[in-house]
Amino acid sequence: MKTKHLPITILLVWWTSGAKGQVPIPNCEAPRFLNPVFSAVDVSTVVYGQNYTNTGNLQTLRMDIYRPQNDSFNRRPVIVWAYGGSFTAGIRQSPDIVRLCQEFARRGYVCVSIDYRLGVDNSGSDEETRRNAVQAVTRGVHDARAAIRWLRKSFVESDNPYGIDTAQIFAGGVSAGGFIAAHLLYMDAAWKILEFADTTDFYHAWGGIEGKSGNPGYHSGVKGAINLCGALGNAAWIDPGDPFIINMHGDQDGTVPYAHDEVTVYGRVGLYVDGSYVIDSVAKARGVNSYLYTYRNMDHVPFVSLDVGQIIQNGIINEPVMNITVDFIAEKLFNHLDCNTLGYVPPTVVSRDAGLKSNYEIYPHPVRERLVVRRWGELAPATLNIFNVFGQTVMQTVVSDTDCEISISLAPGVYFLRLGKETPKKFVVE
Repeated sequence: MKTKHLPITILLVWWTSGAKGQVPIPNCEAPRFLNPVFSAVDVSTVVYGQNYTNTGNLQTLRMDIYRPQNDSFNRRPVIVWAYGGSFTAGIRQSPDIVRLCQEFARRGYVCVSIDYRLGVDNSGSDEETRRNAVQAVTRGVHDARAAIRWLRKSFVESDNPYGIDTAQIFAGGVSAGGFIAAHLLYMDAAWKILEFADTTDFYHAWGGIEGKSGNPGYHSGVKGAINLCGALGNAAWIDPGDPFIINMHGDQDGTVPYAHDEVTVYGRVGLYVDGSYVIDSVAKARGVNSYLYTYRNMDHVPFVSLDVGQIIQNGIINEPVMNITVDFIAEKLFNHLDCNTLGYVPPTVVSRDAGLKSNYEIYPHPVRERLVVRRWGELAPATLNIFNVFGQTVMQTVVSDTDCEISISLAPGVYFLRLGKETPKKFVVE
């Protein structure tokens, strides 16, 4: 048996960008992504994770996935939406979220509406209530991160069944969901939350930055965020080089402040936040792309009607304001799409059934400094690719021997090795 030590070429290129036969959209030509181009939308529901609520109950977390029907593209941008309800109420089928998902799916996006854990105990002291409110936001962010990781996991491990581009995932939300989107984007370091929790609590009880809601090992970052009438705990958390954010907010919002003020839905407990106006101002001052649309002389979430007469006559959605909202988001997102990775990319991975006939194995598990690939059957030369959870190829070579030993110098995390046209195999680098 021969063992060969192979040099590895690090490519650092997108796995999809060089796919033969890809049909890109030149400059994301309209009307797709700007205007509706599909008349029907498919909706499916999946379980993406689970975690414990603030009362100690284990909650199963689901999400609804909206896709344009009869779409030929299998690489599409994704918006992960979170509903509103002050972290105490609401469902993923909230009418405004359903409408937003349908609108953007008809424009060619894949949209996801997620469950997240609810619950804020405001029965204690002001300090305890503030802490509990911040922990509720953190739980929501953790659940959203798990949903994003699930999407990337499905891309890698299930042959991309929902036709997504994992490099173009955006987080969006309404009211409390806007808090989740903004905090997912900018609450990206422990020190940004430790005014409300010590280090031990944050990493062990709260779950750290990533949380414990499922799908560990996959990246949970997003390309940008959509904050509809939400806020950020502290706009000073925004750093130069951070991803962009789209903000829309009523300047007469009495629930979530438009600028800097106290949130009073749990009583006057001294919980101050920075609303969309401050987020936009600080982001722009620090060189971060930010967009602000102000609903002039309007209150909280103005695209949802609170007038009983109007609801009876026209439904719960305020159509003129909803149309403004969708158009503004579509225009700003359009400017941030990378069209080179969108479109139809012919499949390059064989089916799961073919994986039953795998002619190679890899070890040890986990991997530290070396990885051994053992082959059997016909030993024709085959291309060996290693790619990360983004779908980026990070190593590539050609193997022709029974066994080959590869020196590994990758950052800790989850990776996948594909030999020729065989089914990829997952391994972990420690």
